[in-house]
Amino acid sequence: MTTEYVKLTEAARKLTVHADTLRYWVKLLGVETIKRGHACYILAETLGVLMIMARLIAEGIPAGEAAAKAKAEAPAEATACLLYTSDAADALLCV
Repeated sequence: MTTEYVKLTEAARKLTVHADTLRYWVKLLGVETIKRGHACYILAETLGVLMIMARLIAEGIPAGEAAAKAKAEAPAEATACLLYTSDAADALLCV
């Protein structure tokens, strides 16, 4: 089963936050990132957790607390994926 990935800058546009802000949130959440050339990608499923985090921060919750709450509120499938890379095919899979 293959999974969709979203460019970090594209995700930032969708969430209407600066790319640097999103990088910080990704770090706080412990989200796996994939770097290809000059671009950084995250799992498309991660957008749900990031939307929760954006809502919490908009409500005035500090980023660290918002990250913990977003992880707790997020659906299990958004946080349960493990990333594997295949050296032969250079494919990225979520199982």
